Amino acid sequence: MTGVVSRRRGVTGFAIFTVLMVATCVALGIWQLQRRLEKHALIAALNERLAAAPEALPAPSQWNALTPAKDEFRRVSFTATYAKLPDAMIYSSGSAVREDVSGPGTWAFLPARLADGETVAVNTGFVQNTMQDRDQEDRAVARLVTGQPVKLTGYLRFPEAAGTLTPAENIAKRLWFTRDHLAIARALRWGEAGKTIAPFYIDLETPVPESGIPKPGPLTVGIGITKRKTPAGSGVFTKDLAPGRVSYWEPADPVRGTMGIAVMVDPRTVLEVRQDAENYLVLVKVEPGKPFVYYTGAAWDKGLDFHDRAGWEAYVRDQKPDFDPSKQ
Repeated sequence: MTGVVSRRRGVTGFAIFTVLMVATCVALGIWQLQRRLEKHALIAALNERLAAAPEALPAPSQWNALTPAKDEFRRVSFTATYAKLPDAMIYSSGSAVREDVSGPGTWAFLPARLADGETVAVNTGFVQNTMQDRDQEDRAVARLVTGQPVKLTGYLRFPEAAGTLTPAENIAKRLWFTRDHLAIARALRWGEAGKTIAPFYIDLETPVPESGIPKPGPLTVGIGITKRKTPAGSGVFTKDLAPGRVSYWEPADPVRGTMGIAVMVDPRTVLEVRQDAENYLVLVKVEPGKPFVYYTGAAWDKGLDFHDRAGWEAYVRDQKPDFDPSKQ
């Protein structure tokens, strides 16, 4: 992927992104930009993978070469048969990347057999199961296990590690609190008789059961700005979702200078803006398999064009971006 610098009205500062591009940035000081560039490259890569058309599931001979850094969220399609083996439920308090999932419930994980006998764990979707009731989960997944092959489309995910405060699993209820499908497979014997377990699992997009439960679905794309905290403060974040714009002016640094960062997205796609301890995230809906466009850019108050927050935010407000992928 490559970056293209926009020079509309003779001012350098915004880089246009499609799913075929990643950020490059003007030379505003390596000390401040390195971590940000790495983060934006990762976000762009993940967004590209989610927006790409699904490809064939990698062959088992390639599985050991797959890594989260280069393969997580890669969309795939394949045919498999849900095995008549115990399923697992994984507790969820909701989803930060699925607008259609809210409140406590469980993810329903099932083993699926490929034609050659290998097993791929599939997160078949969300079950609104506040009390983590095993009978409710059994009713939800029973209709999926038909003994017939089915074409599945989803994205690759890799197992999570449990934290020090993660509750222990409840084997009797087949309830886990971490998406560690390899540990689940060992406990529930999904790999018995020498069956190979894929090192990844699949977050399912389609098919959706007639009942809608479990509830699979695509991820929401998040475009982020990293927060920066210093003794001088935490900076100023502004959002104007009507035109689809957010801006962040970092804490003042009289020696090294201060940066402004902005993101512009198609306002028709905006779901909401969220934040965690380290990031502001603009959540947008995209259509799987189709490109989308967003703009991001940065300014440095020791550069030539912008010397304060007011000037930077005025520039952001004046932009008239084109979000049509066919025109990029």
